[in-house]
Amino acid sequence: GTTQAGVSFACLYKGGPQTVHRVVQWPSQENHSGDSKIPSIVWYDKRGQV
Repeated sequence: GTTQAGVSFACLYKGGPQTVHRVVQWPSQENHSGDSKIPSIVWYDKRGQV
């Protein structure tokens, strides 16, 4: 299975721009060069519950 994941997100509003943003740095990764992946441990359902 997947042990590392990249993350992206979009905030979609009617009539607004449709832009996807990548998360490229995480807390405690300030000195980590280039790799923006994190351990895959969180899952949200359709209600936003972990």
